[in-house]
Amino acid sequence: MIPRVLAPIAGLVGLLLAQSCSLGILFFSNDTYNHLIESTYVGKYKLGDTGPAGGLVFYDKGSVTNGWQYLEAAPSDLAATVAWSTRWTPSASSDLSSSVGAGKANTKTIVNSQSTGVTAAEQCTQLSVGGFADWFLPSRDELAALYYGLASQKLGNFSPKSYWSSSYYTSTSSSSSSSTGAWFQDFSSGTQDQNSATSLAYLVRPIRSF
Repeated sequence: MIPRVLAPIAGLVGLLLAQSCSLGILFFSNDTYNHLIESTYVGKYKLGDTGPAGGLVFYDKGSVTNGWQYLEAAPSDLAATVAWSTRWTPSASSDLSSSVGAGKANTKTIVNSQSTGVTAAEQCTQLSVGGFADWFLPSRDELAALYYGLASQKLGNFSPKSYWSSSYYTSTSSSSSSSTGAWFQDFSSGTQDQNSATSLAYLVRPIRSF
């Protein structure tokens, strides 16, 4: 694989030679520079490779759609376990999708709906690693991909404990009793379940898409 620093430099040199005949100095914002780094690598990753932010790639959807192709896990868990929510819970499961690709939107919804308190989603959005600050709490299916793509292969330094997803489950049975809770995954067995969003603290591994 091309070194992370050299690849974008080579691309920028080519861009300058192709589009400019005059001398000058270019300045790039962090977002623009990060985009150039990622553009250099699109189509060049396989599962388990080190991604642009220094974490491991654990999902490849095959092509770039909606601005991304790969999912990358942060190099490590957040420093401490944290609650999924301090007081807010969604009214229906459709509020927070379980599908791959939904984690980023789920995280935004959770953060915007919380008035106070430290939550798993909020902690993900405040993370800055490897020059990137676009981390989010994985959806249920993204969390499953994280487990089977990395943790079950003994990659990524995961703990054999429970990790939060950004998905939420609401079910009403014929007896009118309801079951609600945030989805989590046990990384010792791989099983998924839902539990209280406000009374329990689980581990969190932020992810990002590129």
